[in-house]
Amino acid sequence: MQRKTDTPKDTVPASDPFATLEPLLPMTWLGTAWMQNLSALGGELTTFVVDRMKEDVKTQHALLHCKSLEEVQHVQAEFLQKAFDQY
Repeated sequence: MQRKTDTPKDTVPASDPFATLEPLLPMTWLGTAWMQNLSALGGELTTFVVDRMKEDVKTQHALLHCKSLEEVQHVQAEFLQKAFDQY
């Protein structure tokens, strides 16, 4: 049986730290603007979700303090209107 002593071609030499980034080179055309916009979108999405969760807690609190059916309907209507506005 013959032994192969050559190193495989897909290994990365330890002397080149940037060689590990080579698979990402096709994405360099995206640039930093793309990453900044993606980050901004993530921030807006997070803010939106947090605001909606605050409204959910506020509505739950208001519903627990309602004393009549009319109050419940009013709180629910306000909640739905705010949700429609935010979405």
